[in-house]
Amino acid sequence: MKEKHRYILVSAWRDIREAERSSFEKGFYSSMLGVLGELGYSSAHPKIVKFLDGRRFVLKCTLEGKDSVLSALAMTKMVGGESAFFYTFKSSGTLLALGKYYDSAHSELSSVFDGKDAASGAR
Repeated sequence: MKEKHRYILVSAWRDIREAERSSFEKGFYSSMLGVLGELGYSSAHPKIVKFLDGRRFVLKCTLEGKDSVLSALAMTKMVGGESAFFYTFKSSGTLLALGKYYDSAHSELSSVFDGKDAASGAR
């Protein structure tokens, strides 16, 4: 039987530059292991699938481990020796649905910061 996964849209506390993403991932996985423990980590199997922009990334986990991963994200206070916190926006069973949510939310947020009305496009 195929294992079901969930994809979670996560925002980090700061921008993560291209050059430091691999070290961020190592620190992130280490922090998740510390919070979840070995048994929880192996059953949740969290993995960063894709960075969407400087702050946001998609985290993949098992369906059974989704709640523990969300709790671990809330409890994570340090990543790679640096103070950290994360926001979760949405979880979905497919990357396509999460991508559609990100695109719509991203365009609304950018229009707010540009001084445009999201519905009409007017200033």
